[in-house]
Amino acid sequence: MPESKRVLGSDLAKLDATTDDEIARQIAEDPDTAPELTDEFFEKADFYIGDRLIRRDAAGRRSAPRRSSFLWVSTRT
Repeated sequence: MPESKRVLGSDLAKLDATTDDEIARQIAEDPDTAPELTDEFFEKADFYIGDRLIRRDAAGRRSAPRRSSFLWVSTRT
């Protein structure tokens, strides 16, 4: 099978040369740009399992969802 290279139409050298400071400046200048996804962003984010929100405790830590329990006690002897 012949191997073909696809032309991207992007200047990858320019992209590789872009610094983090330049990226941050571009994000700040363009209101339509999504925010930078930092560790702080994810620490403050809500966490869902399916459609259930996982609550946070007073210290801000995620707690596991509460599940109902069932205990069967036999009265037969």
